Amino acid sequence: MPRLILAEADALHAAFEEAFTQSVMMKMIPLMAVPTYKVLHPPSAAYFARAKELETGLQIQEFSPDGAIREMQWKELQEAFAKMSQWMSMDGTERQFFMGDKTCYADITVASWMVWMKRCLGANSHEWAQVETWDGGRWGRFMEYFEQYAMAAQQTTDIAETKSMLHLGSRGLHTAASEVRIAMIIDTSPETSGDHTEPSSEVPVIRYATPADIEELAPLFLASVDTSLPGITFSARPGYELAKICTHLETRLFPTPTIRTFCLELPSSPRIIGYASVKPKSTVKGLGDTPELDMLFVKVGMAGRGYGGLLMERVQRECRETGLGVHVFKRNERALRFYHKWGFAIVVEEEMNIGEGNVEQVYGMRWAPT
Repeated sequence: MPRLILAEADALHAAFEEAFTQSVMMKMIPLMAVPTYKVLHPPSAAYFARAKELETGLQIQEFSPDGAIREMQWKELQEAFAKMSQWMSMDGTERQFFMGDKTCYADITVASWMVWMKRCLGANSHEWAQVETWDGGRWGRFMEYFEQYAMAAQQTTDIAETKSMLHLGSRGLHTAASEVRIAMIIDTSPETSGDHTEPSSEVPVIRYATPADIEELAPLFLASVDTSLPGITFSARPGYELAKICTHLETRLFPTPTIRTFCLELPSSPRIIGYASVKPKSTVKGLGDTPELDMLFVKVGMAGRGYGGLLMERVQRECRETGLGVHVFKRNERALRFYHKWGFAIVVEEEMNIGEGNVEQVYGMRWAPT
């Protein structure tokens, strides 16, 4: 491959980068938010969603909702690619690349973003097939050229995801994502907290729970509470019958607005698969008026998909001005790892009466926003 940035073209490439960012890239990003989220491993997907929401105020599914809005966004992106095609043929001469027959930094920039699109949309997807046909098939031919420089190093994991890196270059050039944006790496490392299961391709929705959700929340609570303390089966105790739990949760979760309860569900099957509730004052010694995370449960069998992290992110966002307290059983090492991961620190060790004459050691933990 020839040198990518000629000294005499340095200023022109800087101008191209700004033009490309405004004319093309900014139209590409909303369309690719959900496809990117879907190919990431859950911990990375949760971080990606959180970062984008903090940056824009939008949840992932709001970037490009299906229907008329997404169709309009695709039309705008197609028009942006048509503008690039015009840039490459301003004098009426059809060129394969921005500098004629030779590739340069501008071509690599466009190719790297198109690799991202192809990886996330899927090489066999209808949307990617449409991109390849734009401008008389120019962009399909454009990407075919760069295949000769591509070496896909694939690693199949137990969740059937792929880690891929595109290597391009000469003069010993190995450009990573942080350099010239040529590489895209899809995270495949297993989640460290919880048993691993197949990730969902759907974008979960988090909403405020209502009393009408009790019929779903109560069975989820009964199944999940037994995982909170090794060796203790709470659901087998008197008072844990489903009808009594429904009544208990209704009074514990819904004296709004003092209690905030969030539930997480998948759009294709509006069944609640996790929930979290926050009460206004903490019972952790020394935290006073700091809100307390009272419950955070994910449906049994769905650990390892990042759902607990999504709920935690939403709760922390709600409490970003005040911080948050939580009680965690000392013997629940898995939960302790989870809370440490999300920035909680132990502030006190206490005793808790768990019924039937049993007392357990618990940690009072605090998350302080930075």
